[in-house]
Amino acid sequence: MNNENTFENLNSIQAVLDMLALQSEHTFTTDKSRLVLKDSPSHRLVLYKGPSCFGATLCNSAPHSLCVLQGALRIKQVTLEEKLINNGTASIFRACGSATVSDLNPGDSIQVDYLQAFDYQASKDAYWLALYDKDVIHTKSVKLCAVTLEPIITSLLYQNHARLFNFIEVLARSTCEKSFQALLMLSASHIDELAWRAIEGIYLRDRYKASQLVREYQISHCSEVVRNRASAMLPSLELMEA
Repeated sequence: MNNENTFENLNSIQAVLDMLALQSEHTFTTDKSRLVLKDSPSHRLVLYKGPSCFGATLCNSAPHSLCVLQGALRIKQVTLEEKLINNGTASIFRACGSATVSDLNPGDSIQVDYLQAFDYQASKDAYWLALYDKDVIHTKSVKLCAVTLEPIITSLLYQNHARLFNFIEVLARSTCEKSFQALLMLSASHIDELAWRAIEGIYLRDRYKASQLVREYQISHCSEVVRNRASAMLPSLELMEA
């Protein structure tokens, strides 16, 4: 993302207010600290305001550009790495090195990547903009302890992805062909946990087809975790079919 182009006409509180005057609808959070200015399938522009303090955790988000409009903002960051475990059948995120703290003043901008966990501390008069890149490749939400930097929980970043888990359970209990085709489509997902849950749903409905998919996916699935799980599961399937 190009920070200069993104924030070229939004470099003051008045510029943001002028833009708000042209908007027909606004989405405020309950605590009134966040306002969505623009939302599209690819990007989301959000205005934040202080005050805020460093909390007990650091979390990642979708990659975004950040620009301070007013007041003082401190951002604590640590780089993350994803590591395969259990012979490649699962993955974990962990911190690389120590956390750093950057002080930002009005006019300063910074890029926050997907593989960075962070937290903010803002003055009472602070306002800042964040332009989020809603790239579907980035799907995991990671929460670390702010003191030890040890991982606390990993979940799905977007609610619509999380809701698919419940949807897969419904599809697995269904008997119609359309629901089975939906499971097949979900089994090819690049989100490893969704894909594997869909494969388990297919197994409940058609063990022969699930066995075919496991053989196919150990070679061709886009997710390395799914490929490794399929390879690990294949000997058990062959014993069951013998």
